[in-house]
Amino acid sequence: MTVPDPILERFRLGELSAAEHAALEASLTEADRARLAELAADDAAILERYPPRVMAIAIQDKARARAKRWVVPTIGSAVVLLGAAAALAVAFQPETMAESVDHTLAGETVRAKGHTRVLVYSEADPSSPLADQAALAHGDTVQLGVNVDHDAYGVLVSLDGRGVVTTHWPLDGAEAAPIEPGRTQVLPRAYTLDDAPRFERFLLVTGSEPFPVSDVVEAGRTLAATAHADDGDLDLPDTLQTTDLLVRKVAR
Repeated sequence: MTVPDPILERFRLGELSAAEHAALEASLTEADRARLAELAADDAAILERYPPRVMAIAIQDKARARAKRWVVPTIGSAVVLLGAAAALAVAFQPETMAESVDHTLAGETVRAKGHTRVLVYSEADPSSPLADQAALAHGDTVQLGVNVDHDAYGVLVSLDGRGVVTTHWPLDGAEAAPIEPGRTQVLPRAYTLDDAPRFERFLLVTGSEPFPVSDVVEAGRTLAATAHADDGDLDLPDTLQTTDLLVRKVAR
């Protein structure tokens, strides 16, 4: 039997752990590899149809369409589908599946929670989000997105090597904006990297209730003044969660 599309998508986008990726790659059939090619072609077709500036609409529509047909397999079915050893079954337990979809386990409907991601798409290759520590240069343009699997309010800022804090989302308003759970939300505005040195760090702060954008900005400025701006923690209340992605700045 073939591997379900949601797992193939996570494999293709680099969202699996190294162990999961290696285990799945060893189990892929010719049909699975053909389906991977189809998914890549599907993304390429959408990107041709939509300019980068409206890529947000394309990605959101695609995510909604796929979410209607994606089902995360139970532990037992994952073993059957992949035909792998017991270690692979552990790798694909529902708790490790970060997608925010309902699935049935032992007759109950379960929603996995706790998954929060910052997504950065390079304009040079917008089909897949960048990995943490990816390298970009001054003048490169990126599109930013967020993904959570639970009801949350969020603020997305970036911190660069000069200590400048930029608010990317919400686009306006003094409080954190609600994030729709279960699908990737791509911001409508692209962002071009300036000549600030060393890095650009994107930080998504989320909470269960609205909170001031200014709190995040001030925490970012405080962190920027330290020697750990690229890997330190924001000084924020324990009720708020921070997820980040770092882009290394390199010379062209």
